Amino acid sequence: MKNNSYYLIIGSSVAGVAAAESIRKYDQKNSLTIITADTFPAFSRPLISYWLEGKVSDKDMFFQPEGFFSRKRIILRTGEKVQRINFARKLVFTSRDNYRYQKLLIASGTSPVIPEIPGKDLALTFTGFSEVQKIKKNLSQIKSVVIAGAGFIGLKAAEAIKKHNKEVTIVELQDRVLPTLLDDDGAAIYQRHLTKHGIKIILRTAIQKIARHQNQYAVSLSNEKKISADLVIMAVGVKPRIDFIPQNTLKINRAIVVNKYLQTSQKDVYAAGDCTMAPELLSGQSGNIAIWPVAYRQGKIAGANMTGEKIIYEGSLAMNSVEVFGLPLISVGKTLANPGEVQIIKSYRPEKMTYKKLLIQNNRLVGAIFINDIDRAGIYTGLIREKVDLTNFDLPQLLKENFGFISVPSEVWKKKINPVEVE
Repeated sequence: MKNNSYYLIIGSSVAGVAAAESIRKYDQKNSLTIITADTFPAFSRPLISYWLEGKVSDKDMFFQPEGFFSRKRIILRTGEKVQRINFARKLVFTSRDNYRYQKLLIASGTSPVIPEIPGKDLALTFTGFSEVQKIKKNLSQIKSVVIAGAGFIGLKAAEAIKKHNKEVTIVELQDRVLPTLLDDDGAAIYQRHLTKHGIKIILRTAIQKIARHQNQYAVSLSNEKKISADLVIMAVGVKPRIDFIPQNTLKINRAIVVNKYLQTSQKDVYAAGDCTMAPELLSGQSGNIAIWPVAYRQGKIAGANMTGEKIIYEGSLAMNSVEVFGLPLISVGKTLANPGEVQIIKSYRPEKMTYKKLLIQNNRLVGAIFINDIDRAGIYTGLIREKVDLTNFDLPQLLKENFGFISVPSEVWKKKINPVEVE
């Protein structure tokens, strides 16, 4: 059966739903359909660990109220996995049906990276609501858990499971926790904090095999040791979900490349969210910044432009905010750089579990990390976002505990910098 929908959106997470809302703001007439492989549309992926921990109710896991889609006259098709797209014929083929569109948005998000190891199918992931429901359902039978990956997903999974008094071991291939974000000093603080709360961490090691052993799993490691566990979670990363796009049909560079209007290289086809390579605010180059606020903003603009608006997407700024076992961490912009590429000033106070790191390039603040001492992170974010020239500024002042707008030279005030709320 062929279904016709003027607007067709692939994906029901924040980018897809924001786009649908935006379309309905400008066009209440033409048909609008969302296709999603998820059985739980519009669920808040960042809240998964809090739901498992018991801090968030089932109802609060969804960022749109009941009846939202029907009120907005949005046709929602859940449990339908997109298999391929024929851009020439404007057809999308799913596991159940096919759809003809006039305007298409690809907001398919990401899928978890699963290492190609024996027994990989025995592990669960920590990005989908249905997977985490399986974990919660079996928690009473679980005593020990092994988590592959010490990134944000792995650490939040570890925290939520540890709160249920389980033994948790994290296995990380790199030489520190949060390796794509923190340097050695910052990672040392966070690792000590995790260990203090009972998380066992094994670094420079990979999981090589998972096998059933009686009522448990035997996890073989690259250091030739084995760990027994009742549950194994893969949290080594995510990748753009674009496997349904035929080769040589869209411009792709790890993710879908879009222009400043969120248009792809195909006419009438847009993309938004974690599956895109979109303009970055600081560099002006394309980048993949897979965070919730960026996906929302891109979806909102893409949806408007699908109706005929010409709104420019000004660019993404990487911002992360996380708290694990009560230790807050905020990062903005560039956080790691090659020696000589940037000037780095930092304050490292491990006895107080605090760390500040500022990265300066071409007399502008381009990145910052804050551990524990996060009160003024919004001011630094404003300086980064507005690309404020710090040529005449005494840089060590940036690290003072009382740093604020009163410390900023008058010529900087002319930029009318406002602190940015870091979500």
